Amino acid sequence: PLRTVPAAGAAAEGLGALAGFFAAAVAWESACHRSVMRLVAQLLENEVIPRATIADRFATSASSIAGWSLHGAAAAWGWLSLARQLCDPKAYGLGDHLVQAGCIRVAAGLMEQHPGDASVQLKGVEAMSSIIGNRVAGLDAFAEVEGIKLIESAMQTHPEDTTLQTKGLKALSCGIQWPQDLQEKAGYTYTRAVDLTKQAMARHGDSAELQAEALSALAGYLDKLHCAEEIKTSGGEGLV
Repeated sequence: PLRTVPAAGAAAEGLGALAGFFAAAVAWESACHRSVMRLVAQLLENEVIPRATIADRFATSASSIAGWSLHGAAAAWGWLSLARQLCDPKAYGLGDHLVQAGCIRVAAGLMEQHPGDASVQLKGVEAMSSIIGNRVAGLDAFAEVEGIKLIESAMQTHPEDTTLQTKGLKALSCGIQWPQDLQEKAGYTYTRAVDLTKQAMARHGDSAELQAEALSALAGYLDKLHCAEEIKTSGGEGLV
């Protein structure tokens, strides 16, 4: 979507050159984001700035978003969108550094600041999933900020958003693969995940993609947890 923020440069003051550049860029439309990514690629290719420094300055740039009040949701969307792109291992390879820089906590904070904006919530789910990847440190950081509860809240707040529901239920289904201590740390409860999955299926019967992801998720719950009774309740009899 097209999202622009006037006077973004003022909010970027005092952050330093690179962080200020990121802070100004996140507010503008997707075409500007492409220019940002090309510049980051050049900086990395020419070894001008270390990856860890770029990740750290990108994380710092988010501190300006809270000051944009009315336009903060647009800037939050932009930051989360760029965070997801920076995780591309073929292009930038910043995923590990973004975890170390605290970007999962930043992403969670932006979701908490804009619970009513479905596009921010969707980008938040996508960004955190990309930053986590298959990184143990990323998963631990996600548990620290109780990211599962943020996803659950986003799905409950925006039940009509098909894409958010699809991405959300898929993310929740990953929790069953975590160690028990990490599930407890994250506040993960599979029964809530099953309920939200069934609710999404009932509400979005015309979405083939959502139905496929939901059935795959339910199959995973059944295989891992043998929870047929939980799936059968509240209208789920025909799913087992």
